[in-house]
Amino acid sequence: MNKFLIGLVKITGWPLQFFAFRKKIHYEDRRVQGRKIKGPAIIISNHTAVYDYAVMIYVFFGRILRCIMAEVLQQKKGLGGFLKAMGGIFVDRGGHDFGFVRQSLDILKEEGVVEIFPESRLPLPNEARPLPFKTVAGYLALTSGAPVIPVYTDGSYFRKTRAHVIIGKPIDASLLARDDCSDQENIQNITDALRKDIIRLGKLLDQKKKEKKRSPFYYFVYDFAKITAGIPLLFWFRPKIRYTDKKKTTGIRVGMLVVSNHISLWDPVILQLGIWRRRVHLTAMEELFEKKPLGSLLKAFRVIPINRDNFNFGSFREITETLDRGKAVGIFPEGAVNTDTSTVAGYKSGMILMAHKSRVPIVPVYLKKRDHWYQRQQIMIGAPVDISGICGKMPTLAQIDEAAEQLREQELALMNTLQQKNRRNINADQN
Repeated sequence: MNKFLIGLVKITGWPLQFFAFRKKIHYEDRRVQGRKIKGPAIIISNHTAVYDYAVMIYVFFGRILRCIMAEVLQQKKGLGGFLKAMGGIFVDRGGHDFGFVRQSLDILKEEGVVEIFPESRLPLPNEARPLPFKTVAGYLALTSGAPVIPVYTDGSYFRKTRAHVIIGKPIDASLLARDDCSDQENIQNITDALRKDIIRLGKLLDQKKKEKKRSPFYYFVYDFAKITAGIPLLFWFRPKIRYTDKKKTTGIRVGMLVVSNHISLWDPVILQLGIWRRRVHLTAMEELFEKKPLGSLLKAFRVIPINRDNFNFGSFREITETLDRGKAVGIFPEGAVNTDTSTVAGYKSGMILMAHKSRVPIVPVYLKKRDHWYQRQQIMIGAPVDISGICGKMPTLAQIDEAAEQLREQELALMNTLQQKNRRNINADQN
């Protein structure tokens, strides 16, 4: 490997790649993983063309990528020597020499970055993409402990349209391993999970590209109403917002699922006032959309219709796609207005599946019913909840129901916390 040559190629080749690829970089969560990589890492990507390697070099410009390459490239005169000087790790796909694995582990041990195209070859025109993954990435991740950074590219090179690339969140392979499985089974399970994550990133990239094509007036009605009607409502309700962890909650810049108790028909408005910094896509029963002009107004406010009796795939997909685009979705999991304000009714578990599929946090919110119209509206917002930390990576139906009940208990805890704060304030006033 020749570091001087790598630096020279990056600098001199930058203008050419800029005009050839015109790449647009997207992020699943830039705060978690951007283009800068610290420490050892394994980069995996789908394989669309021979230019993928060149694209990745400039996506992660600040690090030297040691790419695992096929032996056919090494055999080409001139090219083989050049790629070796660029740090290529060659593997004989038809042989049984696993020296490339040891070489990769040594690189990771020395805080280096290894790049892998797990499909190991370019797909044919009639083959479904991505192809099945080879297990080398799973093995290296489990053995070295280095995080896996998934990347997806749409392969739109040398075209009028820009090439789009999305960088996903790092994956800790150790969290995917199970004690009741053998090493070989764990490696295969990790490999399958990595392929699913690449597929998910591809869908997320499609959604982000569509998001850019939307009219700049897509949220016009929502924003206009929030400014014009929101200000008088703020004076009317005078919301008093409390947090259990304000920094974590207000710092969320990705998709999030906001769940709240349901005490009145004003709750959607109050929830918007409580989460003022974000556009919240609320949900409403689909029967309301059949009434005119209410239905048209709900669509203009980007409300998502759901069938409370038969939660169909269409509603589930629309909600998860909204979360995948980095938006906030508000749900009242009790399903109906609860007249018993002393407790929180049972939660429907569909929200757990949505948050788990989109890998977004759930933010619990408790709304206290006002006893008199002149009282301030109290809102208690809890810390974001990581669903995968509660029910695991591949939850069973029983675990999903248990997670929904745990979330309901957290809602009750918010209610008790708010009541205690109010009692302390009353006692302080009396003294």
